[in-house]
Amino acid sequence: MALELLYEKELGPNFNEFTFSIVLSLAAALTLLDLGMQIHGHVIRCEIGVNGFIRTSLVDMYCKCGKVAKANVVLVKLPAGSETIRNNKKSHEKLSRQTVSYSSLISGYVLKGDFESAFRTFRSMVCGQLKVNEYIVTTSTLSVCASTGILGLGLQLHAYIQKVGHKMDVPLRSSLIDMYSKCGSLEDAKLIF
Repeated sequence: MALELLYEKELGPNFNEFTFSIVLSLAAALTLLDLGMQIHGHVIRCEIGVNGFIRTSLVDMYCKCGKVAKANVVLVKLPAGSETIRNNKKSHEKLSRQTVSYSSLISGYVLKGDFESAFRTFRSMVCGQLKVNEYIVTTSTLSVCASTGILGLGLQLHAYIQKVGHKMDVPLRSSLIDMYSKCGSLEDAKLIF
């Protein structure tokens, strides 16, 4: 109700996919599931269309609010198209929204403690079923392992990195060292260094 009033009185026709994405990002940051669900419903009711911006924001919001299954439902409907966003580190490098969304989904599974689903999702991505930047997903998943102290998944990711022969550049080495250090495996961290 409050959202409809805001739409009618304040934003009118200027309330678009970018505005919805911003509000969804706010809902995710503050874990305001009710607000996020209201926005999702409003997008559907107003037939705005759930494009890459909105889907990515919805996946992130649902994951951060602990509703990973709902995020997965939203993500399944995400087209594999060529929508891209700029990587903050290298403005010339672009990432697909699907890569960002799947990274959020994996993070959501890990934070919820569902490591099997996290790794299953990761495996489905890297087996070529989805068009994503597996390097970005690997490093972001290592970051989640580091922040949660989940050594088991980190070991599996490291084995995968070695198996496929990823170049051990500075960002990947840093992610592995960070993960091993924060998971209490200092000997493995030294070996990477």
